[in-house]
Amino acid sequence: MDGETLGALWNKIDLGVDYSWPVKKSAASKLAALGGACPPDGSRDELSAFLGPQLRGANAQDVACWIVRDWGGIRGIRPNTIAQFLIELTDFSDDTVEAFVQAQKMKNISSWSKILAFRDSDRWAIYDSRTAVALNAAFMAINCAPTFPMPVSRNTKIEPKRRIILNRAALTAGYREYLQLLGELRDHRGLRSISEAEKVLFANAEAIVQFVPV
Repeated sequence: MDGETLGALWNKIDLGVDYSWPVKKSAASKLAALGGACPPDGSRDELSAFLGPQLRGANAQDVACWIVRDWGGIRGIRPNTIAQFLIELTDFSDDTVEAFVQAQKMKNISSWSKILAFRDSDRWAIYDSRTAVALNAAFMAINCAPTFPMPVSRNTKIEPKRRIILNRAALTAGYREYLQLLGELRDHRGLRSISEAEKVLFANAEAIVQFVPV
């Protein structure tokens, strides 16, 4: 994507909204049992620095379940499904992750992308309904076609916009294209990582989706 388009897209993404991900008391207690303390501001960078290396340790399943179910709030996914993710991701090498992503496609992406992002925020980022709908809305705001599939959202501000976009576009991109775009935005803006771009997208999502015409 050329620099002018990236700049226009970023102007529709970074709307100045600041967001701190709250960690519930019950989740903080479970984190303490894993040997960690919850950062006062819920900083994902600090959490990732502590939990990322443990995703290949003896308590990897407990850590992954905490990331997905407690921190991420996806209570509907079963622990044995998360355990299977870890079996298939094994060493988190590029080849292993590529094979995993190809096999999974969009299935459970809101869950497993969280594990990848916590493992290494320089290589991977979270893909969920909030980021996907917001990114499509930003594309629409600059008169470009939305291309990213969107998981169902429980957010009452996001879900109606998701349904409108679904009725107007063929969504054919995937996780690899998402990471590539975040990488281009990172380079364009001089950000530290692709997850930094994703966090701005996430934080501003409820404002960005207002660009979707009714």
